[in-house]
Amino acid sequence: MPDLRFTEIEHKYIVDAAFDLQRFREVLLSLSPTRTGTIRVRDRYYLTEGGRAQRFLIRHRFDAEIHQLTIKALEDDTETRSEINLDLVRHEGSQEAAVDAFVDQMGVVWRGTLQKDLE
Repeated sequence: MPDLRFTEIEHKYIVDAAFDLQRFREVLLSLSPTRTGTIRVRDRYYLTEGGRAQRFLIRHRFDAEIHQLTIKALEDDTETRSEINLDLVRHEGSQEAAVDAFVDQMGVVWRGTLQKDLE
């Protein structure tokens, strides 16, 4: 069996305004998941010189549940890809300035922020 410790497997859905989200939730609940949850997250992404050459992004996430610095592989199919997470301490807050200074040392060529509602 392959080592999946650093593998992300997820399904993402892009839907239009006519999509019946409530019915979708009901169908998923009928499958009896072991747990469910919702959270709004704000992810800050960085593309570095090395990331562009080796096809990865760096993500900084600080939300109500986690504080992480992550390397995410850039793949044609994002359903399964390499993802390595480093947990950061939460009691210091988001540490955005320190993360920016850290990543800037790697030659940032692009940065952006994405807010997501996750279920």
